[in-house]
Amino acid sequence: MFDLISNLRKEWKIFYVASYFHYVQCKIQYLNEELIAKKVKGNELKKRIAEIIEAHNIAIKFAEQLEDISNILVFVLYSVNTIILCFLFFEFNILSEDMLNFFKVLVFFGVVQMLLFLFSYFGTNLEDQSKLIEDLIYDLPWYEMEDQSDARSLILCILRAQRPCLITAAKFYPLNFESYLTAVKSAYSFCTVLKDII
Repeated sequence: MFDLISNLRKEWKIFYVASYFHYVQCKIQYLNEELIAKKVKGNELKKRIAEIIEAHNIAIKFAEQLEDISNILVFVLYSVNTIILCFLFFEFNILSEDMLNFFKVLVFFGVVQMLLFLFSYFGTNLEDQSKLIEDLIYDLPWYEMEDQSDARSLILCILRAQRPCLITAAKFYPLNFESYLTAVKSAYSFCTVLKDII
């Protein structure tokens, strides 16, 4: 199993990228409040929209770089931990009477589950934060803007935000709660096949 500290650092990087998407959301919400109160117009509005689009592009670039750096590692981590879970399920069946070893295996099982769950949690959080950008921009009164170039810029930003940013396992599947449940189900399935063979 890989170094736990190294894995946690990667999870915090995913959290950082999701937090940057949250920063973009705050900028959009603040602009929405000012547009409703009619406090911002003209060149100031153009400047604020440009800042939002630039911040959104930076967040997307961060997410893409993180995906490029970590997708192979996440695939290996998920694969190895699924195999470990399979053998731990198998150990549970064997060690049901030996309580001391059962609790040792149970603690190790909890650590492996926590690691998979944390990666899935942060991956889901990143996906949700990047999806929320679309809704927040759509809620802006872009259809009432005097300058059509501002409205077009926001529409293009909406189109880009429709494709959520994901962390994947070697581009095979996204890192989210569904993949976590799939990994646990696969491990249990492998365990039942292993039991039948032995």
